[in-house]
Amino acid sequence: MFLTKRIVVVVPAGRKQYLEILIEYLLKLREVIDEVRFWINTINENDIKYMESVNKKYPDFITLEYLTIKHNNNLSIYSFFKNCKQYDTVYVRFDDDVVMIDDIDAFKSFLKFRIENSNYFLVYANILNNAVISHLHNRFGTINTDKGIAGYSCLDNLGWKNPEFAINLHNQILTKNDLKSFRFNKFWILHHYERVSINCISWLGEEFAKFDGIVGQDEEQWLSSDKPKLISKKNVIFGDFVVVHYSFFTQRSEIDKTDILSRYKNKLENKETFVDIN
Repeated sequence: MFLTKRIVVVVPAGRKQYLEILIEYLLKLREVIDEVRFWINTINENDIKYMESVNKKYPDFITLEYLTIKHNNNLSIYSFFKNCKQYDTVYVRFDDDVVMIDDIDAFKSFLKFRIENSNYFLVYANILNNAVISHLHNRFGTINTDKGIAGYSCLDNLGWKNPEFAINLHNQILTKNDLKSFRFNKFWILHHYERVSINCISWLGEEFAKFDGIVGQDEEQWLSSDKPKLISKKNVIFGDFVVVHYSFFTQRSEIDKTDILSRYKNKLENKETFVDIN
């Protein structure tokens, strides 16, 4: 619980190589998280077995939700939102390949902002490796422009599509001890209902109850742009809570050739040991 609200984290898909990092960070935030809900949007048996094993280890913290429709990669994720409409509940969605999360005080600030600003439809975290937010960081000077300046567009050829841009960004992040230097002490309102990748977002259950949690099949387009525009309720990026997103499919094959993922694992292991989940 946080400020009388129940806090539920939802995680689509569930790829073991990323989840084993994400879970460690979520355990660090357990003080305020009531439930972590894995949306099992995969047909990979090994990944499913892994999620089931984690559920057995932490049954009072991690729960599983299975698809009720045919699996269709990202285009079946929309079906899970129908169970995210409880009143007095704040939902926070993390992509399963979020590989680093800010500290608990920053997370509490994010939750407080979400609770106190019901005028916004979605509240975004400050997501590193997210094209629109990379554009902001390029302009703010918090990430360098050695590989260019990301455009202010969700599917930008540089910030979304170019793996070298992402590798350069990850290398900058990995030189830091924490994520504090990437925070910006403001919020960025998406006045024009811009589409922004939904790697980490938050919503209020009572808002989703208004439409019974029925979300369009292209969840990102619907949540980030279509629905906010329809109801004249803008989204906002909260600068003081930072998360790191590993890769888009457009970047992954090249990033996977590097040691970046193992370095994120090492960064985690070199700090306080959280909980052995192997």
